[in-house]
Amino acid sequence: MPKVIDKIVDNVSKSGDAAVEAVKRPALYFTVGVSYISYLLIFLGVSYLVPQYIRTLSNVAVLIICIVLIYKFNPLREKYVLTEFDNNLIFFTAFFIIMSTGLTEFTLSFFNNMRTFFGQE
Repeated sequence: MPKVIDKIVDNVSKSGDAAVEAVKRPALYFTVGVSYISYLLIFLGVSYLVPQYIRTLSNVAVLIICIVLIYKFNPLREKYVLTEFDNNLIFFTAFFIIMSTGLTEFTLSFFNNMRTFFGQE
């Protein structure tokens, strides 16, 4: 009887793992897309209403990404295998950090130039 239960638990576990693997990639792409669009909309709103908070918004986004990466890839894990999902996660987060930094610096420069041009500085 215990062998039958072990087989059932093993089959359920394998089925659950397969389901997670099947959903992981579309979930990542959906989350990345929603995150990029949301960040861009929030960024544009903040830059229009309160431009001095642009760097704060960028730093918070980078901090959240760093916490996720530290949690996922911490060196205290005993055994770790890098999967294709992990490669995509690293790529998209690195791209987001680069995009966020570039957008932040461009926007701050733009608003500083506008203030100088219109004599508000």
